[in-house]
Amino acid sequence: MVGEDLRPTLEPLFREVTVDASHKRTIVADPERSFGQPIVAEAGVTTSRLAQAVKAEGSVEAAAKLFELRPRLVRDALEYELMHGAKKAA
Repeated sequence: MVGEDLRPTLEPLFREVTVDASHKRTIVADPERSFGQPIVAEAGVTTSRLAQAVKAEGSVEAAAKLFELRPRLVRDALEYELMHGAKKAA
């Protein structure tokens, strides 16, 4: 498989990111899922897509309904984007 020889080098760069107060891993960055982009672990939706949906739909609840997620997961994605979004863009 292409890139397998790079896996040992790149794997340490991808880590699980804990966002919520209970320390349950709701947001993860996994090289085998969504090309390592941060996602909501149980749904596989990228945090950036959820942030865009909140902006477009006008509320966390509307975005959660659109993606059939609990609003808490959408809030976790937004928190992640607020904490890390500017760093990704740089």
